[in-house]
Amino acid sequence: MTYTFSTKVVTTKVKHQCRCCGEVIQPGEQAQAWRGVTDAGVSTCYLHRECAALSRSWTEDYWDCTFPGDVKRPVADGIEHNNSITHAH
Repeated sequence: MTYTFSTKVVTTKVKHQCRCCGEVIQPGEQAQAWRGVTDAGVSTCYLHRECAALSRSWTEDYWDCTFPGDVKRPVADGIEHNNSITHAH
């Protein structure tokens, strides 16, 4: 079960990974910040504004089975994006 404390647009101060597309949200970029409680505890996640718009219709079940990078970042302002965070495995 998920409970939302707040959802708001913020200007980031540090890099974050978009919860939807998995790409980097750069410092100074506006992003949608979600803060709430999930089965894993209290958390905050960040999404590009266009990813947040894409995900508005998602159900809780869809969020539970979707991981960062599973969804391609929508094109915004005619700009293709490709600034993925790479993880060491």
